[in-house]
Amino acid sequence: GIDLLAGNGGNDRFIFPAGSSFSGTLASGVGTDTVDFSAALSPLEFVLSALGSLDGFNGTINGAAFSDIETLIASGLNGDRLTGMDSAATWTISSSQYTGSGRSLTYQNFETLRGGKAATLAFHSSSVRVMWFQT
Repeated sequence: GIDLLAGNGGNDRFIFPAGSSFSGTLASGVGTDTVDFSAALSPLEFVLSALGSLDGFNGTINGAAFSDIETLIASGLNGDRLTGMDSAATWTISSSQYTGSGRSLTYQNFETLRGGKAATLAFHSSSVRVMWFQT
C-alpha cells in the first residue's frame, strides 16, 4: 500500500472513494487542506492530537496519521466521532467549527463530538444531536 500521501503549498483535498482505506500518513502543506471520507462505508474515529507544524491540526483517522489539516469530512453514518485535543477548545456547532490554541478546524458529518482529556468546552448551538464528553 501507499505509506505517504503528501500535499503541497496550495489548498489540498484528499478524497477517499467508497470502499477505500488508508493506513499510512497524510501530510499536507501550507493552505486550507481537507480530508474527505464522505463516501466511506463504515463509521470513522478522528482524533486531534496537536497543532500542525505548518498550520491546521495533526491527528489520526482510525489510527492513520495526518498533519496540517484544516477540514475533516466524515461519512455521516451513525458512529463517526471527532475527539478534540487535550487542551481548552470551543466547539461551535452551528458553524461546525472547532477552535483551539488559536487555530480553527471545520468538520462535517460527525454524529459524536468528544472533548479531549483536558478540554474546557463551550458549546454554541440551538440543537445538538449527540454529545459525549471524556472526563
